[in-house]
Amino acid sequence: MTTPLQQAIDERDAALAECERLRAALEIERMRLAGCGVAAMQNTEASKAERITKDNPYWSASYGDVCRAVDAEIEARENYLGACETIAKMHAAAVGEITGPIRGVVEDVVDVKLNLDLSLAECERLNDTLDKLVQWSDAYPIAVFPEPDFTKAQKVLSENGMTLDAISSSNMRRVIIGVREIIDAARGKP
Repeated sequence: MTTPLQQAIDERDAALAECERLRAALEIERMRLAGCGVAAMQNTEASKAERITKDNPYWSASYGDVCRAVDAEIEARENYLGACETIAKMHAAAVGEITGPIRGVVEDVVDVKLNLDLSLAECERLNDTLDKLVQWSDAYPIAVFPEPDFTKAQKVLSENGMTLDAISSSNMRRVIIGVREIIDAARGKP
């Protein structure tokens, strides 16, 4: 005959065993839920290889559903990327490079032609400016204006309270200001 105390101990032990069984079952369910989260992030062909199989205790029907949804996502992405590649190739054939259309493929072709015409006009204008600078640099050939004897020049300048550095700086300032004026005119600046 079981005493009331023994009966209480047996019930407590049964309750503790049931708690432990439920705790283990809860841990498995928690891991299955975590597995669903991991599967949802495995959205590449390479990461699919890391999926668990049905013989794993953490596999569940929900995990399988998530994997199927991810497979559909991968397929949709591949289809989308394939369509994008086709459109990019069509656009490249039209405008000469692979870029996404800005307004539309036809409109982009018109824009490219307009930009090409404007760029050619700008290049011609800038080449004219460069020609002015080259012409200016050719205005003082050594054959006409030979290099001075800087030692003598320094002596003459020193006797009159001046330095060659000051004269050189003044001349360079004048030249650079002239170059700057030509560049500013080309840029449309006052």
